[in-house]
Order: sequence, then C-alpha cells, then structure tokens
Amino acid sequence: GIWKSTNLIGLPFSFTFYGVAQTQFWLQNQGTLGFGPPGGFPPPQGYPDCTAGGDPSTAYPAAVVFGDYELATGLNGICYATLGSAPSQQFVATWSQATDSQDPGSTLTFSLVLTQTTNTLDFMYQTATGADGGTDSTVSGITATVGIQGLAGGKFAATPYSCAAAFLKTTPLVVRFAPVQ
Repeated sequence: GIWKSTNLIGLPFSFTFYGVAQTQFWLQNQGTLGFGPPGGFPPPQGYPDCTAGGDPSTAYPAAVVFGDYELATGLNGICYATLGSAPSQQFVATWSQATDSQDPGSTLTFSLVLTQTTNTLDFMYQTATGADGGTDSTVSGITATVGIQGLAGGKFAATPYSCAAAFLKTTPLVVRFAPVQ
C-alpha cells in the first residue's frame, strides 16, 4: 500500500530548491521527498509522473529518487538524519531494503542527501538486487521516475534523470543535481 508521512517535518537547515528556501519536508514510500505542503496537506498519493518532462498537475516541489507505484518500504522503513555541523550540514533520507511488488524478493536501498550551503541533491543508490540476485529490469528502474521538480519563478520546472528506463545498471551509483548559478 501507499505510505506517506502524516505530517510535515522541519528540515534542520534552510535548503534552496528551484530558488525557493525550503524549511519543511514530507516522505512517502515510493521514493519521494516533497518540500513544504504540496498545495495543501496531506501529500498526494504517489509520486510525480515523468512523462513529458514532468507532471504539472502535481507541481509540488519534490525529489523523486525512485518513484515507482510498485515500490514498498522495507522492514527498516525510511530513516533520516542530519550529519555534520553548520554551515556544512547534510540531511540524509534513506529508503532501506525497499521491495518491488512486481519482483518479489527484490531489494533496493537508496538515499537522498541534501547539502547545506551548496544546495546540491545527491541520489545515492547502494543496492538494487532483483529476486534472481542480479540487477534485473524491475530494480534497474524500468518503471520508475527519477528526477526533481518544482516551481521556478512561479512556473513549473522539472529536471528528469530517467523516465521508465533502466538507468540503474550497477551499484553503487550517485546522481547529483546542482542548482543553476
């Protein structure tokens, strides 16, 4: 089933995302961290679709690390922590041992790292193992949305990395999103 955080959680530092200072976030099991209330609360059921460069109908600011309707949070759930001290803190959210219902026995562990001051987002993929023990098409992202989206200057903006394509061929893999200077 779909799990989402039941409340907004305060970020440990202000994080600039698409030019807007964000101070709150929410999480859901389908690999998404949203910033602030997405046009109201509770958060939407599911993650933004990546077709056509993003989904303006769900224009809330979000980092979609592995958006897949079949993804379920593992026994360890979603953990988050702050590392370091100001002004060089990092906020880390990890989806630990998630599984894809289309591939029973699969295991995915991935993290999102927000870095204070630089405002970079790192998508870190530690494990992507299919039921067969390898990185099969299901855990490689063949049905997943990966990227960021938000509002820039009041207009919808999206930076997709992968849209229903096998992007995760080996682990570990790090994908970095940096703000436009």
